[in-house]
Amino acid sequence: FEPGRKIFKVGERAFFLYFIIKGVIILGKHSYQGKRQILKFLGPGEILGEKTVFDQKTYTAFAEVHENAKVIELERRSLLEILKRNPQFSLRIIEKLSQEIKGYQAKLTETSYENTEQRLARFLLRVAGKFGKKREPGLYIGMEFSWDNLAEAIGISPETVSRKLGEFEKKELIRKENGRIYISGLIPI
Repeated sequence: FEPGRKIFKVGERAFFLYFIIKGVIILGKHSYQGKRQILKFLGPGEILGEKTVFDQKTYTAFAEVHENAKVIELERRSLLEILKRNPQFSLRIIEKLSQEIKGYQAKLTETSYENTEQRLARFLLRVAGKFGKKREPGLYIGMEFSWDNLAEAIGISPETVSRKLGEFEKKELIRKENGRIYISGLIPI
């Protein structure tokens, strides 16, 4: 899949579980006012569609390719057969669903109680841990972001993202290079 391509859309019937082999995929929603919110960025080794494929309903979020991606899709019937025959795989799916619940609980708490600077810092560190590449003396986030993407992921305006990143840069906590972010200092969380 190429960037911008939708893997699934809100309201489509959920027939598949997707295994991400390569690339970055955005999982997101739109508010009733049409405002886009990124729930998370997914990368290699992660699965997509697991929350909806089991209830046989429709997708409540969209999945959009952010960076060229390769995925394997597993049809629901085949998935259920594999789960019946392989208890270890079933446990891994349950673990994944449990991690998802914990992740969304943490995001809700973060959004409710942390200031903008803390939310941006935590997001950068989380993404760096997932998609980063070590480079002395810091960490290079190995994917490109637009300020809109950052804003949609954190729930703040693009202007605030730009201002806060500028503040981080003045404090020499980060450096922007070719649309990517290099974390060079201790970011306040």
